[in-house]
Amino acid sequence: MGSGQGKQKKKNAQQKKPIASSQETKAHRYDDDAIDTANLAIAIQKEDLTTNIELFVHCENLPKMDAFSLTDPMIAAYKDVEYIFDLFLQRDKYVFIDRTEVLPETLNPKFVKTFIVSYNFEKKQKLRFEIYDIDDFDCIDNFEKQEIIGYVECEIHDIVCAPTQSISRTIINKKSNRKRNGILHIRGAEYDMGANKILFQIGAQQFSTRSEIMLRMSYFTDNKDWMPIYASEPIKNQRKQMVEFVEFALPLSKFGNNEQASVRIEIEEYNKTKGTFQLGECEMTLQGMLDNSGKFLRMMKNGILTGQVKLLKVVQHSRYSFLQYIYSGSKIQLIMALDFTNSNQPSNNQSLQNAFDGKNEYIKAISQVMGILQYFNNENRIPIYGFGAKLPPYYNIVSHCFACTGNIFEPFVYGSIDEVLTVYRETIKAVTLHGPTVFSQIIDQAIKYAENEKIDQQNQKYYILTIFTDGSINDIHATIDQLLRAQQYPISIIIVGIGSDDFTNIRALDADDTQLYSRNKNENVQKDLVQFIDFKKVQDNQELLAREIFAEIPRQFLDYMDKNKIYPAKGKKNSKAATNEFIHSKIEEKRKLKKKEFLQIGKMPSFLKKQRDDFINSLMVLGYDLSIVQQIINEGIPAIDVNLVIEYVSEYSKQNPLQTKRTPKQISNRSEIAPQILEQLKQSDIKESKVNHRIFCIKQKNKLDELIHMKKEKSQLVTSNFLYNLTNQETKKKEEVKPQMRRKYVNLQPILPPVNNTQQNLCLGCQENQIEVIFMPCGHACSCMECFYETQACISCKSKVQMIAKIQK
Repeated sequence: MGSGQGKQKKKNAQQKKPIASSQETKAHRYDDDAIDTANLAIAIQKEDLTTNIELFVHCENLPKMDAFSLTDPMIAAYKDVEYIFDLFLQRDKYVFIDRTEVLPETLNPKFVKTFIVSYNFEKKQKLRFEIYDIDDFDCIDNFEKQEIIGYVECEIHDIVCAPTQSISRTIINKKSNRKRNGILHIRGAEYDMGANKILFQIGAQQFSTRSEIMLRMSYFTDNKDWMPIYASEPIKNQRKQMVEFVEFALPLSKFGNNEQASVRIEIEEYNKTKGTFQLGECEMTLQGMLDNSGKFLRMMKNGILTGQVKLLKVVQHSRYSFLQYIYSGSKIQLIMALDFTNSNQPSNNQSLQNAFDGKNEYIKAISQVMGILQYFNNENRIPIYGFGAKLPPYYNIVSHCFACTGNIFEPFVYGSIDEVLTVYRETIKAVTLHGPTVFSQIIDQAIKYAENEKIDQQNQKYYILTIFTDGSINDIHATIDQLLRAQQYPISIIIVGIGSDDFTNIRALDADDTQLYSRNKNENVQKDLVQFIDFKKVQDNQELLAREIFAEIPRQFLDYMDKNKIYPAKGKKNSKAATNEFIHSKIEEKRKLKKKEFLQIGKMPSFLKKQRDDFINSLMVLGYDLSIVQQIINEGIPAIDVNLVIEYVSEYSKQNPLQTKRTPKQISNRSEIAPQILEQLKQSDIKESKVNHRIFCIKQKNKLDELIHMKKEKSQLVTSNFLYNLTNQETKKKEEVKPQMRRKYVNLQPILPPVNNTQQNLCLGCQENQIEVIFMPCGHACSCMECFYETQACISCKSKVQMIAKIQK
């Protein structure tokens, strides 16, 4: 800030966080696979054939920004946006790409961090580099709290077409009275991750310092200067023992794809307030390092021996990238889950129709996130699930895993993202928003996709579950249990946070630094399977959003494939030709989908068929009519829930009243019915606790007895279903018209219509005899035996009677 007091604040911040800058850079940096995949997705999105360019930056003769010490420089890179992906977006001229690490106390910084950008020679693509002096180390990414030194603007074309692919620009600051702000040097090189990497493991010993030491590696460029390509984390020096730096790998492209490139190894003393000080260095070619693996190298400073390093391991090995698997035919299956909890309710001044037909936050998030992921979806279909809503026809049942298509056994939506948005709009109008926010059942369903698929060398498949939510999770421990189970399967999870919530407990699931712990299993979750994205922070920057989406997926994918010894199919490499071929195929596929000319329908997963058969068998054990059950299942039921089936059976009974005459043999006493149903429950796989409040199981006194007793006490008789007891106000609420889901719901009337009868316990048919029978499955107690023989149907709701229970006087 130009004063001693400001610099003292900087030193205090550094002392609180000794290696704040290096930790910040490590957390902020994206994996090479993530950057490559994100750039590929953006290239397909823009329908451009692009090349990835890696930019190296360093500064020279920066001004001294503080009174009593040198500058702490950092560079932030921006790229202009010449395309509009989404009409919802309102952008500034430039969008943020990334930033370098902070190098304390230097006026000539050479940054290790590089920028990888996509380049299209047919378009103008501007870059902007802003150089800052860091004043607040606690908020490095808050550039408003830092002091700007100046900026440089240029075009990628200028860098690529320069004779040595490097340019130098004077740093400009129009608001400053300084005559000189220094020079920024930018060098570009074509970035190709390739299949070859050099693996390094290096140790150091006999250095006299007691401070922390760090390893820095540079290579000699065509511009006749040394460019840093790697810097380690500082570690405590042991004067009499060898210290080993963390093993690291660098692609051959970092050395200009030249094994004869000259390499410099430096050991530096690291001071948390004064920066770095060189202790010694040595130079040799990359091939020389490979040949001398396992040997010692002497480190010199001004011709004096200061210590030595040992090349514990320097080997070249083939490295498979994420895109190499994709190019060779590995399949990605997307799975979606949408939050339908009550927090999605529109504001009072906004109607439901306008909120969900318009451009709400969910529609924006789905369009942008799935718009990027769709290019890696192997099949043009996505299973879409919802959670936290009450389902039709009577809106009494809350489901935490239902199919938005209206059929839990056929949850796939085919076609483009527009079809996905159509299903979302239909679903949110057809259900009642409720809660709570529960992830465990959705994750359990996603795991079933993975565990029922045999993954091997011939069948390479991976699943990505994307959850869209706007609130805090209510089943954190159950979700952790499911993540513990999921770590053995080929699955990754992306959670997209929508809205202004802080998402504290959801962020905890993204265990980047600390492993999750399962209380029930008393075990840590070894793998980090979750990537959380705060959508409001990245929605205006598609390139940053793409990098956030793929920040962890490639690593998780490669970890699984490596563990199971699954390798890319032979014949295709991660080359420029393969990239162009992939981009061409996806652009053509996108155009066909837009015109609805292309639809690839894959096999229905076998576990969905098994779920369907098991569910039908469990209903048969409970005594349901097979023909009715099959008709309901074929038409579509949104969730696997016995209670939901009961509502559908009741709805079906209303539409198909009994026409045939019953005989007295079909009449049974309650005492005869109860043991039969209870015995069937014991023999079935369904837990009694899940259905005993809905199944007509009698021991001594049940809901039917309570209803009959209530009828005697009330002055006005109201026929009722033993499953529900709705008041007139609730009945009126149920009569409100709800939009339909994909399954056709008809006659959505309340199951308990009130009946005007001022006499107590009299048959609703003849108004003379006492009520003697209870109809099943509707549960109405409203008829005597004589009237039942004449009508053969429930007098109250006119539904088909499958069974009756005789009331013993």
